[in-house]
Amino acid sequence: DIFSIIRYQKKYMDLKVEKEKVEKKLVSQIESTLNHISDGFVSLDTNWCYTYVNIKAGEFLGRSPNSLIGKHIWTEFPEGVGLPFYNAYYKAVETQKTQYFQEYYKPLNKWFENRIYPSSNGLTIYFTDITENIKAEENNQKLLSLIETSDDFVGLATLKGKPIYLNTNGRKLVGLSPDEEIPSSIADFFPEKYQDKIENEHLPSIYENNKWNGEVELKNFKTSKLIPVEMSGFLI
Repeated sequence: DIFSIIRYQKKYMDLKVEKEKVEKKLVSQIESTLNHISDGFVSLDTNWCYTYVNIKAGEFLGRSPNSLIGKHIWTEFPEGVGLPFYNAYYKAVETQKTQYFQEYYKPLNKWFENRIYPSSNGLTIYFTDITENIKAEENNQKLLSLIETSDDFVGLATLKGKPIYLNTNGRKLVGLSPDEEIPSSIADFFPEKYQDKIENEHLPSIYENNKWNGEVELKNFKTSKLIPVEMSGFLI
């Protein structure tokens, strides 16, 4: 009867309203999550227009997220055309395969780590500013280069006295080839009569005072010749 139809329609409308509330709440939760992650996150439709830009992406791009919605990516950022980012985006669309790469973006003077996920609806792109990491790695490489080319004996060891690195000239001094394994203890680099002093005086002094320096004799593993040196040890 007509009342049953009306009740059915009301129940249907109530369910529809409830579903819309749940969906709206879910979308709000997702947006809140995306706006609190450290990655930039954007989505593009099949026409290369922005459909979503989170807060972090806006910071990276120097633009307000809302100002980009509906805008064409290459119209807004024409300087990106032809760059590796541009090529990777198109490759993702053409192959429908995830693309991952790190690249310097000159217009923003930043390095980014990029993850590009294609779908039938367009692209989802996560990108992270890794500029500081790249700079730190470059500085580490410069430091390592200085250490490797130093005329001095330069080595690193754990707090327990286990050697973990010895530079090129250090290896030459004690007769170790470039691919030869480093001895398992700092004490092995010294003559047997001196090993107790290393373990019981030098290392404890480094632990307590953060440094030790003095004259010692190193042992050449090939010739057994003793080499007098001025040695400095310190914590890092």
